[in-house]
Amino acid sequence: MKTKQLLTTACFLAALSAAPSLQAQMKIGGTGASDASAILELNSTNKGLLMPRVSLSTTTTWGLAGTTPIAGMSVYNTNTNLTSSNASYPAAGTGEYYYDGTGWVSKKTAAAAYVEPWYNVATRTPATANTQDIYQLGKVGIGTNNPTYQFSVREPQSSQPVIAMFDNGGDISTDRGISFRNSGGGAFFGYGSFGTTGAIGPKIVAGSAKSIGFFTGGNGTGSSLEPGSEDNILRMTIAPSTGFVGIGTENPGSRLNLLSDGLGDGGTDDIAIQSYGAATGPGFSFYSATGSRATPGNLATNATLGGIVFRGQVNGGSSIMSSIISQYVGDGTTNASNLRLHTSGAARLLVNEEGNVGIGTLAPTQKLHVIGNILASGTITPSDLRIKKDITDNAYGLKEIMRLRTIGYRYKDVTLSKDHKIGFVAQEVKAVLPELVTTADDSLKTLGVNYAEMTVVLTKAVQEQQAQIEALKAENVKLRLSATKAENAEKAVASLSDQIKELQQLLGVSKTQAQAAK
Repeated sequence: MKTKQLLTTACFLAALSAAPSLQAQMKIGGTGASDASAILELNSTNKGLLMPRVSLSTTTTWGLAGTTPIAGMSVYNTNTNLTSSNASYPAAGTGEYYYDGTGWVSKKTAAAAYVEPWYNVATRTPATANTQDIYQLGKVGIGTNNPTYQFSVREPQSSQPVIAMFDNGGDISTDRGISFRNSGGGAFFGYGSFGTTGAIGPKIVAGSAKSIGFFTGGNGTGSSLEPGSEDNILRMTIAPSTGFVGIGTENPGSRLNLLSDGLGDGGTDDIAIQSYGAATGPGFSFYSATGSRATPGNLATNATLGGIVFRGQVNGGSSIMSSIISQYVGDGTTNASNLRLHTSGAARLLVNEEGNVGIGTLAPTQKLHVIGNILASGTITPSDLRIKKDITDNAYGLKEIMRLRTIGYRYKDVTLSKDHKIGFVAQEVKAVLPELVTTADDSLKTLGVNYAEMTVVLTKAVQEQQAQIEALKAENVKLRLSATKAENAEKAVASLSDQIKELQQLLGVSKTQAQAAK
């Protein structure tokens, strides 16, 4: 009976092949008529259809009898080493394959493609080829079978990057990276070109409405990876509209705003610049110009070049305590600037464009110009013979000193001093000792007296006066010697007179006779 059925089936199949226009239907096994949509129906509850077994070489080679490939041909491949040279026709080892007109498609691969949860972009059609643009609505995990977030990547090994992005041939002429977007803007993190120069390098770009934040681990007690959680503390922010950078603050108020909030002392809020090597020069650089970076312009007079400001909280608010400010004082073509030091909100010291230092004045006319008293344990003026020339004896002395008038006075400008002073009048000193008077480079051409060099004239005056004293002392000695001689002569005369009186008494000569004898 079975032999008969097989012969009948074979004859039917042969008839179908010989007469393509034949529309008869056949059912093998079971009872009743065949399905209206089937040309051949095989019915069995414990038997199957055994496909022709062939050994295919590659998925893109026909490999069957006949030279014209037929789409729809089905076979069972027995070659475990089946290869593929086309990604659209992957080799899936042994199993059933059908020919789609171009290559052999594994029924295992085709079935899997239609249940894969990836869809063609902007459709609900499942993706079936690895060249299609796809999307996924669920969470995706790489390196993990339990993704926590929409896209979770677990590091495969410590020596390899988690995500690597390349372009063809290593050309970075366009941006390569990750883009984050929403209705309010977005951000880009990656590697590419930027700026007007087209430079290549790491690149971070944020939308106009969002900041870029950088977080690092905090106390380690939590498990969330969300920004701002107990495991992640905001370390640095780039503001959206201004581009201001904040370290320790999410609202920077300047180009670089560093905030140390409750971190204590011990250097935790310091800025350290360390440099090692043959040629080092760590420091801060301030650059100022008008115009733009592309077309910078010359500075205007009194433009601020830069400064360092020290602020503190007093009386319930922030106040400027001290500052160091550099100001441009040229005309845009000269290299002229000054440097000012402020404390307690007031200017205390200035170094002008000529190198003159003013303490208590912003208009120093000498190398050191001080308004106020100077307390020093000593002063030294270079006076080595080896550094002098044109040496002559000083001619000024007692005569000139006697011509000077000493006065007591107060300054009209109380900023110079409020105290009562004693000294000279510069104009009067200039008439007698012009070398001791200097003229300041100010609007009044103020005269000043060199009191230090006045000691030279005073020394000469003391020397001259001492010479006079010595001469008087010598004269006094002479006078005293003459007086002594006169006194001795008087004493001799008196002694002789006494001796004469005694002789007269001895001779009996009366006083009247003695006087008559004279």
